[in-house]
Amino acid sequence: MMMQDAGAMYFLGICHERGMGTPHNEAKAAELYRRAASHNHASALYNLAVFFENGIGGILCNRYNACLLLGYALNLKKL
Repeated sequence: MMMQDAGAMYFLGICHERGMGTPHNEAKAAELYRRAASHNHASALYNLAVFFENGIGGILCNRYNACLLLGYALNLKKL
């Protein structure tokens, strides 16, 4: 089943990141945040930026990408 709902992907990412009702899995959380972010989900963009900032979930630390994602998230919140 292909999940298309950005909000559902975001909240499932939170569950995986925190181990709420599912095993703790930061790599799966990162994947879900990426998928939600691709649908312009501002909170997913923010969380993904944090993962890039800190090198979480198998993502290499990349502060440039973190800043770009934060900018996208802020622009979405201003609309």
